[in-house]
Amino acid sequence: MTDHTWEPNPDWQRLDSPAEGDIVQFKLTSTLSYRVNVIVASVDEDNITGIVEIVSDWYNPTYQITGGDILSLVGKKLTFKKHLMQNIIKKPTHLK
Repeated sequence: MTDHTWEPNPDWQRLDSPAEGDIVQFKLTSTLSYRVNVIVASVDEDNITGIVEIVSDWYNPTYQITGGDILSLVGKKLTFKKHLMQNIIKKPTHLK
C-alpha cells in the first residue's frame, strides 16, 4: 500500500469531537478513493486510535471493497492524526 495517501480535511475542526465507540471516516486515495470506517477505541489530544471496520468506495459508500491490498486494513488497529478525519458517526445514545 505504498501508493496510497491519507487525505487531510481542512475543515476537521468543525466536526464534533470523536469518542470511544463512534465511527470516524477517513479518506484514502490512490488511483481510486476509499472511505475507511474506523471504530474509535481511544482519543487523545492529537490522535484517534481504532479498529478498521470496513473499506468502501468514497463516492459510493454502499459499494464495499472486497479484494485487493486495501482490504488488508480491515480488522487492523490504526492511529490517525485528527486532521485526517473526514466525518464522524456518533454512537447512538441508547448504546452509551
